Amino acid sequence: TLINQPFEDADLEDLEADFIMTSPPYFMKEAYADEPTQSALRYTTFESWREGFLQPLMEKCYAVLKPGKRCIINIADIKIRNRVFPLAQSALEAGAAAGFEHENTEYIRFGTHFGQGSFDESAQSGEDDEVKQEPVFIFRRPR
Repeated sequence: TLINQPFEDADLEDLEADFIMTSPPYFMKEAYADEPTQSALRYTTFESWREGFLQPLMEKCYAVLKPGKRCIINIADIKIRNRVFPLAQSALEAGAAAGFEHENTEYIRFGTHFGQGSFDESAQSGEDDEVKQEPVFIFRRPR
């Protein structure tokens, strides 16, 4: 089933999931199209994005996920015009508010060239300053 709507607007009442993995738009940093339904155009302040997009995303994921199953979110802080936006902490808070348990955080590493990264817990060591890393939060819906 293809639902051609912004995720936060979609009716997911009849759906159930065993697993969810997403890397949502990073607030104003990622604009995929110029349609007014795009997250970057729809939510022009960080607070409106957090309340109108991120929190509903986590709530809907929780609602469709079966008890005991996992939801994995790849999201990282961003910097726009010398201001850092705490997307990672906001995702943790939104997950907790939705009812998720934060089970673990892994890290995905991105090499200096596209495609040279790896999903590696050792990325948090910071040994290679050239390598970008992002958190991957593992949430579990309680039984």
